[in-house]
Amino acid sequence: MFFRNLSLYRLTAPFNHTAEKLESLLAERPFVPCGNATPVSRGWVPALGGSEGTLVHATAGRLLITLQEEEKILPAQVVARAVEERISEREARDGRKVPARERRNLRDELTLELLPRAFTRLRTTRALIDPEAGWLVVDSAARKRADTLVSLLRELLGSLPVRPPQPTREPALSMTTWLESGRAPDGFFLGEQCELRAPDGGAVVRLSGQSLDSEEVRAHLRQGLRVTRLALLWRGRLAFNLLESADLRQLDFEEVIDELPDPAALASQAELLDAQFALMAGELTRLLPDLSQALGGEAP
Repeated sequence: MFFRNLSLYRLTAPFNHTAEKLESLLAERPFVPCGNATPVSRGWVPALGGSEGTLVHATAGRLLITLQEEEKILPAQVVARAVEERISEREARDGRKVPARERRNLRDELTLELLPRAFTRLRTTRALIDPEAGWLVVDSAARKRADTLVSLLRELLGSLPVRPPQPTREPALSMTTWLESGRAPDGFFLGEQCELRAPDGGAVVRLSGQSLDSEEVRAHLRQGLRVTRLALLWRGRLAFNLLESADLRQLDFEEVIDELPDPAALASQAELLDAQFALMAGELTRLLPDLSQALGGEAP
Protein backbone atom coordinates (compact mmCIF):
# COMPACT_ATOMS: atom_id res chain seq x y z
CA MET A 1 0.00 0.00 0.00
CA PHE A 2 2.86 2.39 0.67
CA PHE A 3 3.53 4.55 -2.39
CA ARG A 4 7.02 4.16 -3.78
CA ASN A 5 7.28 6.90 -6.44
CA LEU A 6 5.37 10.16 -6.25
CA SER A 7 4.29 12.08 -9.34
CA LEU A 8 2.84 15.24 -7.79
CA TYR A 9 0.01 17.48 -8.94
CA ARG A 10 -1.33 20.60 -7.29
CA LEU A 11 -5.11 21.08 -7.21
CA THR A 12 -5.68 24.63 -8.44
CA ALA A 13 -9.36 24.71 -7.51
CA PRO A 14 -11.33 23.13 -4.64
CA PHE A 15 -12.03 19.41 -5.05
CA ASN A 16 -15.68 19.29 -4.01
CA HIS A 17 -16.52 15.67 -4.81
CA THR A 18 -17.39 13.50 -1.83
CA ALA A 19 -16.23 9.90 -1.63
CA GLU A 20 -19.77 8.79 -2.48
CA LYS A 21 -20.01 11.06 -5.53
CA LEU A 22 -16.57 10.02 -6.76
CA GLU A 23 -17.54 6.37 -6.27
CA SER A 24 -20.57 6.75 -8.52
CA LEU A 25 -18.50 8.48 -11.20
CA LEU A 26 -15.72 5.88 -11.22
CA ALA A 27 -18.35 3.15 -11.45
CA GLU A 28 -19.22 4.48 -14.91
CA ARG A 29 -15.88 3.19 -16.15
CA PRO A 30 -14.98 -0.06 -14.37
CA PHE A 31 -12.06 -2.08 -15.62
CA VAL A 32 -12.98 -4.54 -18.37
CA PRO A 33 -10.35 -6.97 -19.73
CA CYS A 34 -9.17 -6.52 -23.31
CA GLY A 35 -11.25 -8.10 -26.03
CA ASN A 36 -9.66 -10.07 -28.85
CA ALA A 37 -9.16 -6.98 -31.01
CA THR A 38 -8.56 -4.48 -28.20
CA PRO A 39 -4.88 -3.50 -27.73
CA VAL A 40 -5.36 -1.77 -24.36
CA SER A 41 -8.07 -1.41 -21.73
CA ARG A 42 -8.19 0.90 -18.70
CA GLY A 43 -10.70 1.22 -15.90
CA TRP A 44 -11.17 1.60 -12.15
CA VAL A 45 -10.92 -1.28 -9.68
CA PRO A 46 -11.45 -1.54 -5.88
CA ALA A 47 -9.09 0.92 -4.23
CA LEU A 48 -7.66 -1.55 -1.72
CA GLY A 49 -7.26 -4.34 -4.27
CA GLY A 50 -9.07 -7.63 -4.64
CA SER A 51 -12.28 -8.24 -6.53
CA GLU A 52 -14.59 -6.62 -3.97
CA GLY A 53 -14.70 -3.38 -2.06
CA THR A 54 -15.34 0.23 -2.96
CA LEU A 55 -13.66 2.05 -5.83
CA VAL A 56 -12.92 4.93 -3.46
CA HIS A 57 -11.38 4.38 -0.04
CA ALA A 58 -11.67 7.35 2.30
CA THR A 59 -9.69 7.99 5.48
CA ALA A 60 -9.69 11.32 7.34
CA GLY A 61 -10.95 13.11 4.23
CA ARG A 62 -8.24 11.67 1.99
CA LEU A 63 -9.27 9.53 -0.96
CA LEU A 64 -7.56 6.53 -2.53
CA ILE A 65 -8.38 5.32 -6.05
CA THR A 66 -6.83 2.63 -8.27
CA LEU A 67 -6.62 2.46 -12.05
CA GLN A 68 -5.99 -0.88 -13.75
CA GLU A 69 -4.58 -1.24 -17.24
CA GLU A 70 -4.32 -4.31 -19.45
CA GLU A 71 -2.17 -4.05 -22.56
CA LYS A 72 -1.58 -6.53 -25.36
CA ILE A 73 2.13 -7.05 -25.95
CA LEU A 74 2.72 -7.41 -29.67
CA PRO A 75 6.39 -6.77 -30.55
CA ALA A 76 6.94 -4.73 -33.69
CA GLN A 77 9.37 -7.31 -35.08
CA VAL A 78 6.67 -10.00 -34.89
CA VAL A 79 4.30 -7.87 -36.95
CA ALA A 80 7.07 -6.91 -39.37
CA ARG A 81 8.00 -10.55 -39.96
CA ALA A 82 4.38 -11.51 -40.58
CA VAL A 83 4.01 -8.61 -43.03
CA GLU A 84 7.11 -9.62 -44.98
CA GLU A 85 5.94 -13.22 -45.19
CA ARG A 86 2.51 -12.16 -46.49
CA ILE A 87 4.10 -9.76 -48.99
CA SER A 88 6.38 -12.53 -50.31
CA GLU A 89 3.36 -14.77 -50.79
CA ARG A 90 1.45 -12.10 -52.72
CA GLU A 91 4.40 -11.14 -54.89
CA ALA A 92 5.04 -14.79 -55.78
CA ARG A 93 1.35 -15.34 -56.50
CA ASP A 94 0.65 -12.13 -58.48
CA GLY A 95 4.07 -11.58 -60.08
CA ARG A 96 4.21 -7.91 -59.02
CA LYS A 97 5.71 -5.71 -56.33
CA VAL A 98 3.34 -4.87 -53.47
CA PRO A 99 2.89 -1.06 -53.36
CA ALA A 100 3.46 0.97 -50.20
CA ARG A 101 -0.24 1.61 -49.55
CA GLU A 102 -1.01 -2.10 -49.71
CA ARG A 103 1.89 -2.76 -47.32
CA ARG A 104 0.37 -0.35 -44.77
CA ASN A 105 -3.03 -2.00 -45.08
CA LEU A 106 -1.40 -5.40 -44.60
CA ARG A 107 0.28 -4.20 -41.41
CA ASP A 108 -3.06 -3.07 -39.97
CA GLU A 109 -4.79 -6.31 -40.98
CA LEU A 110 -2.09 -8.52 -39.50
CA THR A 111 -1.96 -6.51 -36.28
CA LEU A 112 -5.66 -7.24 -35.74
CA GLU A 113 -5.11 -10.86 -36.72
CA LEU A 114 -2.27 -11.32 -34.23
CA LEU A 115 -3.78 -9.43 -31.27
CA PRO A 116 -5.89 -12.34 -29.95
CA ARG A 117 -2.69 -14.42 -29.59
CA ALA A 118 -0.62 -11.66 -27.96
CA PHE A 119 0.53 -11.82 -24.36
CA THR A 120 -1.03 -9.30 -21.98
CA ARG A 121 0.45 -7.11 -19.25
CA LEU A 122 -1.61 -6.05 -16.26
CA ARG A 123 -0.65 -2.94 -14.23
CA THR A 124 -2.31 -0.99 -11.44
CA THR A 125 -1.68 2.65 -10.56
CA ARG A 126 -2.88 4.17 -7.29
CA ALA A 127 -3.56 7.81 -6.55
CA LEU A 128 -4.16 9.80 -3.37
CA ILE A 129 -6.42 12.84 -3.44
CA ASP A 130 -6.10 15.19 -0.48
CA PRO A 131 -8.76 17.89 -1.01
CA GLU A 132 -7.91 19.82 2.16
CA ALA A 133 -4.17 20.04 1.46
CA GLY A 134 -4.73 20.47 -2.29
CA TRP A 135 -2.67 17.55 -3.56
CA LEU A 136 -3.18 14.78 -6.10
CA VAL A 137 -0.39 12.21 -5.70
CA VAL A 138 0.05 9.37 -8.20
CA ASP A 139 2.22 6.38 -7.32
CA SER A 140 4.14 6.10 -10.58
CA ALA A 141 7.71 6.73 -11.67
CA ALA A 142 6.48 7.31 -15.21
CA ARG A 143 4.91 10.74 -15.65
CA LYS A 144 3.13 9.48 -18.79
CA ARG A 145 1.28 6.84 -16.76
CA ALA A 146 0.45 9.39 -14.09
CA ASP A 147 -0.88 11.80 -16.73
CA THR A 148 -3.04 9.00 -18.14
CA LEU A 149 -4.68 8.47 -14.75
CA VAL A 150 -5.25 12.22 -14.36
CA SER A 151 -6.75 12.45 -17.86
CA LEU A 152 -9.17 9.57 -17.25
CA LEU A 153 -10.19 11.09 -13.93
CA ARG A 154 -10.73 14.46 -15.59
CA GLU A 155 -12.98 12.87 -18.23
CA LEU A 156 -15.23 11.42 -15.54
CA LEU A 157 -15.32 14.56 -13.38
CA GLY A 158 -15.77 16.92 -16.30
CA SER A 159 -13.11 19.22 -14.85
CA LEU A 160 -9.98 18.64 -12.81
CA PRO A 161 -7.76 21.74 -12.59
CA VAL A 162 -4.31 20.45 -11.65
CA ARG A 163 -0.72 21.26 -12.52
CA PRO A 164 2.70 19.96 -11.50
CA PRO A 165 4.28 21.74 -8.51
CA GLN A 166 5.82 25.10 -9.37
CA PRO A 167 8.42 26.03 -6.73
CA THR A 168 9.58 29.64 -6.80
CA ARG A 169 13.12 28.34 -7.25
CA GLU A 170 14.17 25.54 -9.58
CA PRO A 171 14.71 22.35 -7.54
CA ALA A 172 17.98 21.73 -9.38
CA LEU A 173 19.32 25.09 -8.18
CA SER A 174 18.13 24.47 -4.63
CA MET A 175 19.69 21.00 -4.49
CA THR A 176 22.94 22.32 -5.94
CA THR A 177 23.04 25.00 -3.25
CA TRP A 178 22.46 22.40 -0.54
CA LEU A 179 25.36 20.29 -1.76
CA GLU A 180 27.64 23.31 -2.12
CA SER A 181 26.99 24.22 1.50
CA GLY A 182 26.97 20.61 2.68
CA ARG A 183 23.69 21.18 4.47
CA ALA A 184 20.02 20.65 3.66
CA PRO A 185 17.19 22.92 4.91
CA ASP A 186 15.72 22.49 8.38
CA GLY A 187 14.08 19.11 8.81
CA PHE A 188 16.02 17.53 5.94
CA PHE A 189 19.36 15.71 5.86
CA LEU A 190 21.56 14.80 2.92
CA GLY A 191 21.58 11.13 1.97
CA GLU A 192 24.25 9.19 0.13
CA GLN A 193 23.07 9.35 -3.48
CA CYS A 194 22.97 12.08 -6.09
CA GLU A 195 23.01 12.67 -9.81
CA LEU A 196 24.89 15.59 -11.35
CA ARG A 197 24.43 16.81 -14.91
CA ALA A 198 26.02 19.43 -17.10
CA PRO A 199 23.58 22.21 -18.11
CA ASP A 200 24.16 21.43 -21.80
CA GLY A 201 23.01 17.83 -21.27
CA GLY A 202 26.53 16.44 -21.63
CA ALA A 203 28.34 14.93 -18.66
CA VAL A 204 26.39 12.88 -16.12
CA VAL A 205 27.83 11.80 -12.77
CA ARG A 206 26.04 9.41 -10.41
CA LEU A 207 27.29 8.90 -6.88
CA SER A 208 25.98 6.33 -4.43
CA GLY A 209 26.90 4.95 -1.02
CA GLN A 210 29.20 7.79 -0.01
CA SER A 211 29.14 11.06 1.84
CA LEU A 212 27.96 13.89 -0.39
CA ASP A 213 29.87 16.41 1.73
CA SER A 214 33.14 15.59 -0.01
CA GLU A 215 35.77 17.31 -2.11
CA GLU A 216 34.89 15.06 -5.07
CA VAL A 217 31.32 16.37 -5.12
CA ARG A 218 32.42 19.99 -4.71
CA ALA A 219 34.89 19.56 -7.59
CA HIS A 220 32.06 18.47 -9.88
CA LEU A 221 29.98 21.47 -8.78
CA ARG A 222 32.86 23.84 -9.50
CA GLN A 223 32.92 22.45 -13.04
CA GLY A 224 29.36 23.68 -13.50
CA LEU A 225 27.43 20.45 -12.97
CA ARG A 226 23.99 20.78 -11.35
CA VAL A 227 22.19 18.39 -9.06
CA THR A 228 19.24 16.74 -10.79
CA ARG A 229 18.54 13.99 -8.25
CA LEU A 230 19.35 13.97 -4.54
CA ALA A 231 18.77 11.51 -1.70
CA LEU A 232 17.23 13.14 1.37
CA LEU A 233 16.01 12.09 4.78
CA TRP A 234 13.06 13.98 6.28
CA ARG A 235 12.89 14.37 10.08
CA GLY A 236 14.31 10.89 10.53
CA ARG A 237 11.05 9.41 9.24
CA LEU A 238 11.03 9.20 5.45
CA ALA A 239 13.87 8.72 2.97
CA PHE A 240 13.51 9.52 -0.73
CA ASN A 241 15.17 10.87 -3.86
CA LEU A 242 14.14 14.36 -4.95
CA LEU A 243 14.11 15.04 -8.71
CA GLU A 244 14.57 18.30 -10.55
CA SER A 245 10.85 18.09 -11.44
CA ALA A 246 10.06 18.18 -7.68
CA ASP A 247 8.72 14.61 -7.91
CA LEU A 248 9.87 11.97 -5.42
CA ARG A 249 11.35 8.55 -6.11
CA GLN A 250 12.30 5.51 -3.99
CA LEU A 251 10.21 6.66 -1.04
CA ASP A 252 11.04 4.57 2.04
CA PHE A 253 8.63 4.36 5.01
CA GLU A 254 10.76 1.89 6.99
CA GLU A 255 11.22 4.27 9.93
CA VAL A 256 7.47 4.66 10.50
CA ILE A 257 6.20 1.15 9.78
CA ASP A 258 6.57 0.25 13.47
CA GLU A 259 3.75 2.69 14.19
CA LEU A 260 1.25 0.41 12.44
CA PRO A 261 -1.02 -1.72 14.64
CA ASP A 262 -0.14 -5.37 15.13
CA PRO A 263 -1.55 -7.25 12.11
CA ALA A 264 -2.66 -10.03 14.45
CA ALA A 265 -4.98 -7.57 16.18
CA LEU A 266 -6.71 -6.61 12.93
CA ALA A 267 -9.76 -8.44 11.66
CA SER A 268 -8.87 -8.49 7.97
CA GLN A 269 -6.37 -7.62 5.26
CA ALA A 270 -8.57 -4.64 4.39
CA GLU A 271 -8.06 -3.22 7.90
CA LEU A 272 -4.30 -3.55 7.54
CA LEU A 273 -4.35 -1.78 4.18
CA ASP A 274 -6.55 0.95 5.66
CA ALA A 275 -4.04 1.44 8.50
CA GLN A 276 -1.17 1.61 6.02
CA PHE A 277 -2.99 4.15 3.87
CA ALA A 278 -3.85 6.32 6.88
CA LEU A 279 -0.23 6.30 8.07
CA MET A 280 1.16 7.02 4.60
CA ALA A 281 -1.33 9.81 3.86
CA GLY A 282 -0.64 11.45 7.21
CA GLU A 283 3.11 11.43 6.62
CA LEU A 284 2.78 12.87 3.12
CA THR A 285 0.46 15.60 4.38
CA ARG A 286 3.28 16.77 6.65
CA LEU A 287 6.17 16.11 4.28
CA LEU A 288 4.91 17.96 1.20
CA PRO A 289 4.49 21.39 2.85
CA ASP A 290 7.96 21.06 4.38
CA LEU A 291 9.40 20.17 0.98
CA SER A 292 7.58 23.06 -0.68
CA GLN A 293 9.01 25.47 1.89
CA ALA A 294 12.51 24.02 1.42
CA LEU A 295 12.20 24.82 -2.29
CA GLY A 296 11.29 28.43 -1.62
CA GLY A 297 7.51 28.12 -1.54
CA GLU A 298 5.15 27.86 -4.49
CA ALA A 299 4.62 30.29 -7.33
CA PRO A 300 1.14 31.88 -7.29
